[in-house]
Amino acid sequence: MRRPSLKRLALAAGLLFVGPVVVAHGRVWLDGAAPSESAGSPAQGRLVHGHPLPPTGPGHVTYSYLGASLGRQYVHGAVRDALLDAFAAVAAARLGRRFVVGETGHRRGGPFWPHRTHQNGLSVDIFVPLRDGAGRPEDVFSLVALRSLGHRARLDGQGRQLGVPRRLRRLGQLRRHDRDDGIGHLWP
Repeated sequence: MRRPSLKRLALAAGLLFVGPVVVAHGRVWLDGAAPSESAGSPAQGRLVHGHPLPPTGPGHVTYSYLGASLGRQYVHGAVRDALLDAFAAVAAARLGRRFVVGETGHRRGGPFWPHRTHQNGLSVDIFVPLRDGAGRPEDVFSLVALRSLGHRARLDGQGRQLGVPRRLRRLGQLRRHDRDDGIGHLWP
């Protein structure tokens, strides 16, 4: 039996890393302009004409190119537009800061494991930007966060939560950029 050459292994590894990036961006490039419709609730619903969030853009990045390429980042078109506008506005006001967009839902909505919600295109997991102990921008979705699926806050040596006031301010900035387009109920 012939052993795979180093070139073949490098090609296979490259395809494993590049493939999801191409597919994730391809979903956005090939997306149509049909208006979205949400039916039912976030816990029992569906989505008609869901639209993918771009994996990267001003003020945001995807949590996973693989997740995006598998179709786990579709939302209602109005939600997509509001998020992209808000991310860009925060990025312009705070250079170097970016939100990490987690899972949102399937193109047609419906059950979305492991979430109990995310079924009608109106649910989005957003990981807010933080600062490290020296005050530098830091991505919240690090390997430490990956171990808890990104839902656990980081703590300092004394057990204090890092970045709480900044995170709350970022959410306030997103809320201020919410538009009157029928999705204002996203904010409590």
